[in-house]
Amino acid sequence: MKKILSGIGSLLLAGVLVGGVCACGYVSRDNNGKWFGNGDLKSWHWSDNSAYTKPNGNETDNKPVEKFTGSTLDVIEKDGIQLYMARLPRAAYAVNGIGETADSAYTLTAEVFPDYASDKTLDWSVAWQNPDSDWANGKTVTDYVTVTPNKDGGNVAVCVCLQDFGEPVNVIISSRSNPLVCGVVAVNYYQRIKSLNYSFSLDGETVNAAENNGVYRVDYTGEKKNYDVEIVPVYSAYTLTDTYSTEISGALSSTFGYTAAAPLSALKIPAGLTGGDPELTENAVKWCNWVKTDEFDKSWGYEYIDMNRGLMLGNNVNAFGHTLKPPYVLTAEEKAHPRCAYYISLIIDNSNFTNETAFNAAKNKFNNYTPSAYTFMDNISVPNYNDFVTAVKRCGSANVGVVEYRVKVTGAYSSYETVLSLGYNDDFKIEVSDINLSDTEIAF
Repeated sequence: MKKILSGIGSLLLAGVLVGGVCACGYVSRDNNGKWFGNGDLKSWHWSDNSAYTKPNGNETDNKPVEKFTGSTLDVIEKDGIQLYMARLPRAAYAVNGIGETADSAYTLTAEVFPDYASDKTLDWSVAWQNPDSDWANGKTVTDYVTVTPNKDGGNVAVCVCLQDFGEPVNVIISSRSNPLVCGVVAVNYYQRIKSLNYSFSLDGETVNAAENNGVYRVDYTGEKKNYDVEIVPVYSAYTLTDTYSTEISGALSSTFGYTAAAPLSALKIPAGLTGGDPELTENAVKWCNWVKTDEFDKSWGYEYIDMNRGLMLGNNVNAFGHTLKPPYVLTAEEKAHPRCAYYISLIIDNSNFTNETAFNAAKNKFNNYTPSAYTFMDNISVPNYNDFVTAVKRCGSANVGVVEYRVKVTGAYSSYETVLSLGYNDDFKIEVSDINLSDTEIAF
C-alpha cells in the first residue's frame, strides 16, 4: 500500500498509554526510554515491568509484574509516519473497556497534519497480511485482533490482542477524506509457552508415566538406573519465535521425610535404590534362612548346635556312623557377600558356643545384622529398604510426589513456571537385593 502525501494532510501516529481517564492526559516513553507527559496528569502508569522513577526523581512505585506474553506492534509504512507505542497494563483494561481475558493491548494516537487540514477524521481497520495463508484461511481476524477508536473518526484507538495468532495482522489507519493517506502497523505475536508436557524414558526406552492427582507416577523396578524426564513445551500460535532457557530446582517432598544434601537440578527419579548390600543369589538366600531356622532359632542345646556348624560351613558331618550333607553350600563368591561373611564369622567363632550365655549373645548379633545403607537420588542415604517403602507409601496416601521440581522456562518475551511432582505406582516390582529374615513378606 503506497501513501500519497497531498495538501489534504498526512498522518503522524503516536502510541499513548492511557492513564485511565483520557482527560487527565497521558504518559509514555520516548525513543530513549524516558517518561514524558502533560503537566496536569493526575495518575501515573507504566508500560512494561522494569523499575521506574517518577519524573520528580524521588518516588518509585511498587507495581505488579507484567511479563510481556503477547502481541507486538511495528510500523511497516514508514514514509511520513512516526510511531510511539506503549502497552496498556492490565490495571488499565477495565477503564478502557477491555475484557479481563484479553492477551495484551496498546493505545495508538494518529495526528493529522498540517494543523490547518480541513478534515482530520480517520478510519481504523484490521486485516490479515495474508488471508490465504494456511493459518489464516477461514479465520476471522477480529477474533484475534481488534482496533477501536475512541469515537467515530477519532484519532485515538485501542488495539487489543484477544488471543494468540499465527498470521501477522495489519492495523490500517486512513484519512476518511483521502484514503490514499494512510499508515499501516504490523501486529505480530511472539511464541510463548502455554503449558508443559513431559516424556519419560528408562535406559533410553520411552515409558508411560500416568498423571494422578497432580503426580506423575512410574514403576519402581529395582533397577539401578534413573527415569529421565524431558520437557515438551506446548506453544501458542505465533508469528515470531522466542529463545528459551530452563531453570530446574528440585526438593524431596516433606511427606517423603528425607532431605537432599545437594540441590536436585536434573529432572529424574530412580527406578531403584543404589548401594545397599550386593544382590543375594537364590542359593545364598536359602542358606541364610537355613542358618537362621536350624542354628540360631532352635531351642536345642548349644552343644548340638555346635555339632551342626560343620554343615553350615559346607562340610559333610559324620553323625553316629551316618554321613550328613549340607542342603545348601555357598560358592566362594557367595561367601564374600557381606551378609554371608558376617554369618560365617559367627559360626566359625568357637567362643560363641562355649556356653548358653555366649550362644545367646551370638544369636543377638546374628539377628542384628545391618545391611549397608542405600542411596536415593545420588546423595540421600536410606538406611534400609523397609524405611524407603514406608516413606513412599506415605506420599501415595497423601497424594503427593516423592520429589518435586520447580520448572521455570524463560524467554525474552514470556516465561512459564510450574511444579512437576514425581512418585511411584503402588505395585513395586523388586528383585531381591536384601532380605530381612524377621519379615518374610512385605505388603503394598
